[in-house]
Amino acid sequence: MSDDFDFDTATERPSKSARKREDQQLQQLAAALLELPATDLAFIPLEPALGAALEATRAITQREARRRQLQYLGKLMRNADHQAIHTALDGLRMRQRQFRQHLERIDGLCQQLITGGDAALAALLDEPGPAATLDRQQLRQLVRKASQADAPGARRKLFDYLRLHLL
Repeated sequence: MSDDFDFDTATERPSKSARKREDQQLQQLAAALLELPATDLAFIPLEPALGAALEATRAITQREARRRQLQYLGKLMRNADHQAIHTALDGLRMRQRQFRQHLERIDGLCQQLITGGDAALAALLDEPGPAATLDRQQLRQLVRKASQADAPGARRKLFDYLRLHLL
């Protein structure tokens, strides 16, 4: 009798609120891309227009102009491959997190060598892996200098030596 009011839910457009939420998420993604340095941004698959707009946005300092430019970036992001951008951004964040963890492990190793003395040094050099190839004499000298209170740059030299050879 009233077949005219039969709505097909698959063909309905998203509500205005849903579109606004999606636009807001795209603007937040664009803002996350703006926070990246240019060297990291090169690893993210972007369309040329979007890349140029991101570079132009970096030069904008006025608050209102930057807000409008973010809205424009959100509009450009509608046509971009969101999934590829998210995947690349997550991969980049994962590499940064792993690198930070590696540096923290090296810092802990430096602290362990300074407080543990020759026993910690022997334990490090005796274990198999990249630590076995370290120069024993140079490492011992760096540890001794770093353990002295009057050598401010010695701990940094020890850290740099370990980072360079254990990376």
